[in-house]
Amino acid sequence: WTFSNDDDISKNNGSSDYWIIKLKPDGTLDWEKIFGGTLHDEASSIQQTNDGGYIVAGFTVSSDKNISENNGSSDYWIIKLNPDGTIDWEKSYGGGRGEYAYSIEQTLDRGYIIAGLSYSNDGDISENKGESDYWIIKLNPDGTLDWEKSFGGSDRDEAYSIQQTNDGGYIVAGFTLSGDGDISGSKKYSYDYWIIKLSPDGTLDWEKSFGESTYSGANSIQQTNDGGYIVAGFTSSVEDVTEAYGGYDYRIIKLNADGTIEWKRNYGGREGEKATSIQLTNDGGYIVAGYSNSSDSYVSENKGGYDYWILKLSSAGKIQWEQSFGGSRDDIANCIEQTNDDGYIVVGRSASFDGDVSENNGGSDFWIVKLYPDEILVNQSDSSGLFSIAMPPEDARLLDNSGIYSITPNPADNEIKIVVTIKEAGYTELALYNIVGQKVNEIFSGEVSEIGVSEFTGYISNLAIGYYYLVFQTPTVKDSKSIMIAR
Repeated sequence: WTFSNDDDISKNNGSSDYWIIKLKPDGTLDWEKIFGGTLHDEASSIQQTNDGGYIVAGFTVSSDKNISENNGSSDYWIIKLNPDGTIDWEKSYGGGRGEYAYSIEQTLDRGYIIAGLSYSNDGDISENKGESDYWIIKLNPDGTLDWEKSFGGSDRDEAYSIQQTNDGGYIVAGFTLSGDGDISGSKKYSYDYWIIKLSPDGTLDWEKSFGESTYSGANSIQQTNDGGYIVAGFTSSVEDVTEAYGGYDYRIIKLNADGTIEWKRNYGGREGEKATSIQLTNDGGYIVAGYSNSSDSYVSENKGGYDYWILKLSSAGKIQWEQSFGGSRDDIANCIEQTNDDGYIVVGRSASFDGDVSENNGGSDFWIVKLYPDEILVNQSDSSGLFSIAMPPEDARLLDNSGIYSITPNPADNEIKIVVTIKEAGYTELALYNIVGQKVNEIFSGEVSEIGVSEFTGYISNLAIGYYYLVFQTPTVKDSKSIMIAR
């Protein structure tokens, strides 16, 4: 959505409007469209449809211009666009107190499934369990209402992600503050992940809540190739995890098909991280986007404020690589997808005008980042599924140069193999240092008489999870590379 009426924005209907932009493969603007009324309109989710057009979900407080009706307060506002961005149809759904749509997907019957939240108990909403409920609506292909369902308890329940599952049903993720109603396992007065599985007709198949007594919320869910589910969000809890890094952390949970936990892991640093989007990747792993303002533990750097923080995970949840992108102000990533070239496209907003951000038109801008495929960033090291960080081409070393050639695996667990090239005899040292410059593990020190390529083995099971620097020194050469320890 946008409040603007200048630069890349062709017009403004009043307050904030839906702003839809279509980009060419090189990231240049193909077309842009504004939709809304004189009051507040915010788009949250978009997907290309089978006919080459687009379906958009969000909410509107307006009842004029592009909006044909309003049921009171804010409504779900769904617009179907033609391939050129013109409106095919638009529909509002809601009641008198307020509804907010956050996720939409086209279904197998070419209709649409939408998830969000509702405070109402009238209009299009058949019931309310208390405060806000998950409100799931199924639309026919022409946008008319097929069915609607509310799920929740006596307190706040908010859905942020929905996907149709292989059996024709639906999986939904968000959070709950309730401890009653449809919620079987939530602790009262704690925000928990709440996952519900629906049958094709919208009836509740099963539900699971996950939380520990503080603040956790799920923002994104996808069905996995084994019929289970991968969930991404955030938590401030330290009670049921072996890793907690401070503030909020990314919280990734892998579920079996019945909703039981297969594994769960936290990723982050001392400050705060929130994961907003997760997708399956072609190699069977996961790509995660969100934002971080840390520069320690799992997070290798911070450019200032919040940065886009991208994690590539193996199928078992081990980090294969991580990257931060941003400038000196806040940069918030909202969505990531793998592209046809096996790279990734990330979208969010940026208030920066420096660092990785080439320009800023004022306030916060849409910021789109296209990433190279994994093989440009990493080299597969072995069959364990771990990867070693590749050096960028401009820094690449030939084997006849003196220094560290490779560290595998990286991230590492209990053992690493280091290949170095030595061009002179004499005293040589290879050691690991922590991020404050303290030597924590000496791998080799002593006189070396043979020059050429050598391999060393380092045992690192005594070191805590986090980032370290491997330092190689000879009488005339000093070289270093970063390494992550992740278990």
